[in-house]
Amino acid sequence: MIADENNAGGTEQSSEENNANTTTPTAHAVQTFNGTLQPAGTDMYTFTTSITGVITVTLTNAGPPAGLTLGMGIGTPNGSVCTLIQSQQVQAANIAQISGTADPGTFCVTVFDLGTLTAPVPYTVVVSHF
Repeated sequence: MIADENNAGGTEQSSEENNANTTTPTAHAVQTFNGTLQPAGTDMYTFTTSITGVITVTLTNAGPPAGLTLGMGIGTPNGSVCTLIQSQQVQAANIAQISGTADPGTFCVTVFDLGTLTAPVPYTVVVSHF
């Protein structure tokens, strides 16, 4: 759960009390996953967050050929399956295609063929989290 920074409850706290209740993220991590996606395939990678914070997922490279659209998703692992919470059809870019806030836990990211691949395709996915 994310705390309300606007203090909607109507009570006021001194700055000393506010500082005592502030948690500063201390374990920012960036993980890079490289793989080769097979036609009709799905690749899954797991990662663990240590504190509540923002997770971003970016497909930074896919191909050749250039301009490929792949499926990418984030979810929770259930054995060898990633139960997706959010997924997108994406092309390689330098900005996050999936983002959200999550509590501490184990998550997975998947890259999957949308039914268009005719040959294996190398790719890179970068996951940033706390």
